[in-house]
Amino acid sequence: MNRTSLNTSAGRRARAALIALGALFLVTGGVGLGMSSAASGAVTATFVGHVGDTEIHGQPGGTEWTFLRQLSDGHGNIVDTYCVDFFTYIPDGGIIGEVTPDAAVPALSPTQWAKIRAIIANAPSVVTGTQNQKIAGIQAALWHISDGFVLDQSNNDAVITANYSAILAALPSWPDPGFTPSLTVSGPTTGEDGTTAGPFHVSGIDAGPLQIIVSGPAHAVDSNGVTITTVHPGQDFFLAVTGVGPVSATVSGAVIIPAGTVFDARWSQTLVTLGGKFTESTSISLTGTPSSTTTSTSTSTSTSTST
Repeated sequence: MNRTSLNTSAGRRARAALIALGALFLVTGGVGLGMSSAASGAVTATFVGHVGDTEIHGQPGGTEWTFLRQLSDGHGNIVDTYCVDFFTYIPDGGIIGEVTPDAAVPALSPTQWAKIRAIIANAPSVVTGTQNQKIAGIQAALWHISDGFVLDQSNNDAVITANYSAILAALPSWPDPGFTPSLTVSGPTTGEDGTTAGPFHVSGIDAGPLQIIVSGPAHAVDSNGVTITTVHPGQDFFLAVTGVGPVSATVSGAVIIPAGTVFDARWSQTLVTLGGKFTESTSISLTGTPSSTTTSTSTSTSTSTST
């Protein structure tokens, strides 16, 4: 049974990205409300096509098709992915969200996710043949890790079978390649009228300047108090608070999704990216106890739950 619908491939296109970070502060006259963070943004993508069509045979499932699934951010940008959820379907136009591996359905264990990332990072160095034969061997090996799929050694293309076997033989020697989130913003969680809150440190994979948009009685400044509108990963910004009331700050710009980023939805198969630029958004909701002097550190990343 085919686990995903097929349509004409859109091909590889130039990729750009947008990532939005929303940080919310409640500012009171003379008293900063301490807050803790929790990621709650929405990072969504649409399944729009595929690269490669190759039939393989194994158990469970019998006959299956393998290809790179393509996700669109809705702005003409495409990221390639593999499936790590053999038993679930994704329709054309299906919308899925970026999730943590343990929030996928079914969940990916830390060991599974590490092996999946290791295959994505290292398998291209051991597979041979055409693009379709390489994709098929890698996809079959990924399904072996995620779903226990076993390729039929006697009823498949010989090159695909050799690729699958080579990947699984080499896998124990491949180290965990690690994973760097697309964007992380951390900083103090209090703000008072007439003071400057910060620094807010932006880290991630730099792909250009990030826009800072502030709403409410505050504006973004640098360490010298000069008003700024952009920041790069690796840099800091501050919020100069000029009144009482809620303040929100949004940071947006080009970022890179690392290989192994997980996308899923309750009704959809789970996909993992090969890496690339993509449109993302993230937000943090902040709650806590009042304090006029104490600050604590909160962190927001680009990973979010799907809807």
